[in-house]
Amino acid sequence: MKENDFLRQIEAKLSEMGFAFSRIKTDSIQKKPDFQIEKGGQKFTIELKFKELDSEIYQEFLDSIKEKGSHETSIQIEYMNSVSKTIRKAEKQLISHDPKKESFFLVWYHANPPMAKAYFDIFFSTIYGSETLCSIDISHTFTCYYFHESSFFTQKNIDGAILTDGQNLKLCLNTYSKRYKEFSESTLVSSFAGAICDPLKLASLDGVLIADCSIPRNEENTMIDFLVKKYNFKHLQTMPMKYHQLFIKDSA
Repeated sequence: MKENDFLRQIEAKLSEMGFAFSRIKTDSIQKKPDFQIEKGGQKFTIELKFKELDSEIYQEFLDSIKEKGSHETSIQIEYMNSVSKTIRKAEKQLISHDPKKESFFLVWYHANPPMAKAYFDIFFSTIYGSETLCSIDISHTFTCYYFHESSFFTQKNIDGAILTDGQNLKLCLNTYSKRYKEFSESTLVSSFAGAICDPLKLASLDGVLIADCSIPRNEENTMIDFLVKKYNFKHLQTMPMKYHQLFIKDSA
């Protein structure tokens, strides 16, 4: 799917949900966000980031399937500098377009196949600095928010992010946003009920940890010690996640 086709789908869906949709005219001098929506007197300015595989990597992917009949790939699900850079650029575009902050600011990140789910998860890990943890004393794993560097922590002007990959949709709230409370009560958040990720509201759930501390994020052992004491664990360790997928040529 091409970016303009996806934008048309977004417009149709949001219009069905009662939002007034308007594309923002491009400027040859300065890049601008892609569109703005409005509902209930509240405005939301959104920058769309459309993720596709690099053309050379994608060609290798196609060649492998053609020659071997299959292609196996894996990628680490973790904070990614290139994604963080994308979010920093988006923040600048949003502020430049609406310096008085009369609208809420969001990034919409859409990952296109192949590897869509992997990049969906990588974007999630980058904005929240999330890490999977486990303990020898507990049977289930934990998701810890803000364990690593987090784009939401550094880009506090961004109120949230919408993540899609063609099958999944998630509206992620930036709990470090200067307008977190107002945004969490907005018409956009209420319209996406059931697809919300709000770490502060998830914090009471079993399996969710919050690293709300000033420990440098490159000091993993110190962070582990903090979490062990905070949650009264005897043991805790990281459990890095990797995405694996096997693509097989269609025999039809």
